[in-house]
Amino acid sequence: MKRRHLAVVVVAAMSATAAPVPASATAPDAWGQAAAHATGDHYNAGETRLTPATAAKLKPRWNVPLATATCAAPAVPLVGANRLVTAASYRISGYDATTGAPVWQTPATSRKTDISLAAIVGTRLIAQSRDCRSGKTFLAAHDVTTGKELYRKRIPETMYGLFVDKGVVVGSVWDATISKYGIRAYRVADGSRVWAGWDRSAARPSPRAEGSSWSATTRPPRST
Repeated sequence: MKRRHLAVVVVAAMSATAAPVPASATAPDAWGQAAAHATGDHYNAGETRLTPATAAKLKPRWNVPLATATCAAPAVPLVGANRLVTAASYRISGYDATTGAPVWQTPATSRKTDISLAAIVGTRLIAQSRDCRSGKTFLAAHDVTTGKELYRKRIPETMYGLFVDKGVVVGSVWDATISKYGIRAYRVADGSRVWAGWDRSAARPSPRAEGSSWSATTRPPRST
């Protein structure tokens, strides 16, 4: 098992040479999806302290362990509701985003499970897990502050390129029953399917492709 650490850095501008930081800015900014937002732009509009001048002064404050296990590389960490959430070694962990202190962790399992973190929406964490042997896939929601599982539902295909917009989680899939790529959309609130669509081309579809009609707010060309 390979181990690595996710390091969290702080801006050294909090030294005597920097201007005082407003109290409201002490809370960690959210990074609730892998690319920050459903647009996939990796842009954090709320970040005001990190500048070219302060970037060179960043120093590690704390870190959390991430381990690569068989069939399960660590997921992209997410931040929201004052929690840093990681998924590694077949379980999900929640840390205090300010101090790095462990807050909760899903139960250990002997089953090899690949976990993807889709998004933190408010205080709800949406995650997908796939059993590496059987291929069975589940969509689950957790209270991100406590780790409590709110629902866990079996879904027919594993989704890739997950993102959330307007209360819907969307991802691309391979539909083995018809040998075609497609898009699936599920409600964040309860895990129920909103719609399913298929790509008419041979290429694997991307929910964020420019000029594409695939989105959480429009109906795909074909649906069930």
